[in-house]
Amino acid sequence: PFFVGDGTHTVCWRALDIAGNTAAISTACPSIAVDTTAPTVSLTTSVPVPASGWFTTPPTVNAAANDNAGGSGVAVGGLRVSVDGGPFVVYTGALPTREGIHDYRAYAVDTAGNQSPVIELVVKVDQSDPVVAVRLRPPQPARAGWYRRLPTLVLRADDGDQNAGVATISY
Repeated sequence: PFFVGDGTHTVCWRALDIAGNTAAISTACPSIAVDTTAPTVSLTTSVPVPASGWFTTPPTVNAAANDNAGGSGVAVGGLRVSVDGGPFVVYTGALPTREGIHDYRAYAVDTAGNQSPVIELVVKVDQSDPVVAVRLRPPQPARAGWYRRLPTLVLRADDGDQNAGVATISY
């Protein structure tokens, strides 16, 4: 036995006996196609990820798959994507994003049936301004709009549980 590597190969044969008789080269020389390598997959955003890791304008997410040189090629409908834990579906074009934290996953299958590992891209979008709450202690002045003691001003800000978070509060 012998092995052939990845790619398309035409294999012909003949035999030679001990006496020196040689058989004719086979007329049926089969073509053997071998692809043992899974395709590669990428997920990218339409614009670079900001230094903060948070987009303030929703990007689109793009998926791409490539098979190795000499491979069988990515199968028709072989690039699949999942958004936020949903089922994998055939990728048909750029995927929209919206405010919040979103999980995009993808994998590809080539014509030979090799499947890539699942890759993941987390996209974080924050379009909401933080909300500031102010509280004064004591809440009302003592008389004629004047406080007799130093009041305490309490500032609190919230950016929601799916947003970037509050960096600072200024006054």
